Order: sequence, then structure tokens, then C-alpha cells
Amino acid sequence: MHIVIDGHSLGILGGIERVVCDLASAMVQRGHRVSIFISEPLPEKPIYAVDKRVRFVVYAHGGRQKHLAEFRRQILACAPDVCISPAADRRHFPWCAALWNSGIPLVVSEHSTPEDVESRIWNRPERLAVMAAADAIHMLRTSCLPSLPDTLLDKAHVIPNAVNLPLLEKSPKDHPIILSMGRLERDKQNHILLDAFAMLAPDFPQWRLEVWGGGPEQSRLKRQAHRLGLKGRAHICGLTTRPEACYASADILCQPSRHEAFPGAVIESMAAGLPVVGFAQCSGVNELVRNGTTGLLAPEMTAVSLAETLRTLMQSTTKREHMGSNGREATMPYSPQLVYDAWEKLLECTALCKGKTNLREAAFSTNEHNGLELHPELQLLRHCIARPNVLVADGNLLRQLVFSSPWLTQRLRPFYSWLKGSWS
Repeated sequence: MHIVIDGHSLGILGGIERVVCDLASAMVQRGHRVSIFISEPLPEKPIYAVDKRVRFVVYAHGGRQKHLAEFRRQILACAPDVCISPAADRRHFPWCAALWNSGIPLVVSEHSTPEDVESRIWNRPERLAVMAAADAIHMLRTSCLPSLPDTLLDKAHVIPNAVNLPLLEKSPKDHPIILSMGRLERDKQNHILLDAFAMLAPDFPQWRLEVWGGGPEQSRLKRQAHRLGLKGRAHICGLTTRPEACYASADILCQPSRHEAFPGAVIESMAAGLPVVGFAQCSGVNELVRNGTTGLLAPEMTAVSLAETLRTLMQSTTKREHMGSNGREATMPYSPQLVYDAWEKLLECTALCKGKTNLREAAFSTNEHNGLELHPELQLLRHCIARPNVLVADGNLLRQLVFSSPWLTQRLRPFYSWLKGSWS
């Protein structure tokens, strides 16, 4: 079986990129051929390790209509049995456009919470139009399924991400550490964690806070730590390509996010024997962490509530060790063997749709009133993939300008990240 996966940009540190690399390597090791399509040339030193047998194809359409024909040609030249589009926004559209009437099956893989996709990242009508056109839908959590209408549930499959890191022995150190890891964006709410740690610092002088990751909030968090008088106690550490070493040196993982699809840091830290602290209202975290068993969930999404929850674990080595041990057992269902068995089964079943996929007009058409009637989902999908740029919503002239030229997108990306952080 030949599998094609959208890898986006493998030159950045991101959850989707890492999942793609791990999945591609696993499928190659199981005897399948895998091609990863990437939007930029592969860097000399890729952030995530990939099996050398995985093939890379660079595409440069940027969503522009005039270049989608070349994108389609690149896909067809691979002669894939199935394609995977992992995203949480309009990045599914180029794949729908390129695979239209090709007979090649498409798996739409959603990598965010449905609530966030429909209210902030994208919108519900376009999301459901893409899912209606897909031959299979992949979701990370069972709790995401109610976001789909009954007509789509039959082709929805829940497969979590795998815990796929080497686990290291605990490293000796002079002081206990609270660890936070992930992209530094406002919704990750590390600013609340800093406020909470500042409340705890006088009572726990031996403890340190390490925040690992990169993103638009990095400079702001450093200024906040300085303003709170946490010099030498709270460290905004930047990026790491060895998260397992961070887990090995830590005593508690704190994931203070507002929402999560499937927080890899939570599962990985549990596998490494760390208790986890997060918010009870945070979807994703509240499903992975068993409150009182593998960690603790703060009842309110405030610094005070988070501080008091952390205090419970900071003052008890016994509780930390007990919950950490429970966490190791709770991560057994996320072993690579089980996760990639499920993926292989999903891909093999979806590949059977080749030649009779949903991405064709006949699959959406019904004969009613002595004529051909198109389902509303198809009408919307056809409208979206006919836009001058399929990644740009109607009427968004500024975004249309930015996406019209790849070099402009590259130049404006740092400014956009800074602006996004300033507005958060």
C-alpha cells in the first residue's frame, strides 16, 4: 500500500508534524510505501526523526487555484492508494480539490477540539463539508464524535496519538522541578502558571519552574517572570528536541491550557512516571488525567486554584510517586503497537474505496423531482474549492494578498506571530 500524507512544514516544531513523522516511519517499517508532501524543502537537520525510506515531495501551491493542477499532478504521479490530510482548518481544501474525481481515497484527520475548530480556527459548515467528502474521518478522542451529525458517524474512527519516546531514568538534581512543555501561545496559559508559581515560591524555596517551547508568547513570559521576581526560579527555556530528558529531570508536569485536542506532553509525562496537573475545564486534559489517580485537576481556571492544586503535590513526595506510577499504567493503550495497528487497519479499509471514493460528483448526487439534485455539502465544497485561493475565505482581501505569493508569506510570518501574541 502506498500512503501519501500532508506533512505541512517539517521545519517547525509542531504536534501535527511530529505525528506525521512517527506515523510515516511506523507504516514504512510495516512494509508500506509512504510519501510525505511538505510545503517547504526539508531542512538539513529535520526536527523530528523520519525513517530514511520515507519519500518527500515539495509542493508550492499555497492554495492558489492556478497551481492546484500541478499539485494534483504531483499526487497522481505517486499513484497512492490512500491520502491523509491532517489539519484543523482549510488546509484540507487543496487535497479535496486535487483528489476530485481522481478515485484516490482521502482520510481527513482532525487535530484540534471540534469546539475550537468551529468557533475560532474555522467554521462548522465548511468543516462538515470536507468531512462529508472524505472517505474516512480520524479523530483523537471519543468525546469529539458528538460534534458530527449521525450521517457521518459510520466513517469516523478514534485513534489516539502514540507515546513514542525513549524513557530515561530519573536524573539526580538539587531541586525539584515543575515542568510545562508545548507551543507558547496564549491559549496554553503559561502566564497563569507563572502567576501560580509566584504565589507558591516563598513557601517552596527549593522548587524551580521550567517552561519549554517556542512561540509568540516566549518574550512576554520572560518579561512576566522578571516582573514577578522569579529570576533563578522560573526559566523560559526555549525549544528542545529531547523532551524525554526534560521528563526525566522533572517531578510534576503542569498543562495549564484552556483547551487541547490530544496533549502529547500529558501522555508522555505520564508514561515517564510524572503526575500531571491541569484544569478541570480543559477538554483533552480532563479526559487523559484521572483526578486523584494520575494527577490533579484544578477546579477553577485561575492562578489561585492552580496554585492550591500544585501545592498538594509539591508538599507530598508520596503522592507524586503514587500518581506517577498510576500514570505509567494508564498509558498502556497509547503504545505504538496498538496505535499503529489501528492506523494500518483504517488505511487498508479506506484504500478499498479506491475508484469509488466520496470525492466525486456522483457520490453526492440524488435523482429527485426528475432531475439531478446536489447535496448542500457538495454545493458548499464545490464553491470553496473553486475560490481563487482555496485557503482564503470569501471577501478576505488581505489574506488573499498574503497567500498570493510564497515569498510574502515567509516574510510576514514572524510579524504575524508577534501580532497574534500582542492581540491575545
